[in-house]
Amino acid sequence: MMKKIFFVQTPASWDELQGRIDSLPPGEKNIAALHAGMAWNIACDIHNAEKENMTRPPERLNGHRVLASAPYHAQLGADPESAPENFIVLVSMPDNDLTPFVVAHWNPGAAYTWHNGAYCADYDNALELFVIRAGGRYLIGEPRYNY
Repeated sequence: MMKKIFFVQTPASWDELQGRIDSLPPGEKNIAALHAGMAWNIACDIHNAEKENMTRPPERLNGHRVLASAPYHAQLGADPESAPENFIVLVSMPDNDLTPFVVAHWNPGAAYTWHNGAYCADYDNALELFVIRAGGRYLIGEPRYNY
């Protein structure tokens, strides 16, 4: 994860940054714009390299903690080598009073987000759904809920 430099103020937008650059004397303006562009390019390279090297879900998705993950193949008998690895994830969202858990899909292309989530009101419901979607349907007996 990238960390900010604590002694450097972060502008709220590119427009604010450009305004600060434009307020500099002409000779410094060009150098500042060049270095801002270089900083942007290195940030893009770091972000893209992290995304390309992801093979498992990160510790946090959409800013929330991943409690569990398991390989997931949407089609029975699908060749796991034929496509990027997919995962089913169980995510805790303690700031959501109604549905504090989500069971969702993740793949490397999603980076730090999930997709196709089922939101659950309690941990037992979320865990059961996670186990079913991870392929452990017969490990827990008959489901209590209709998914």
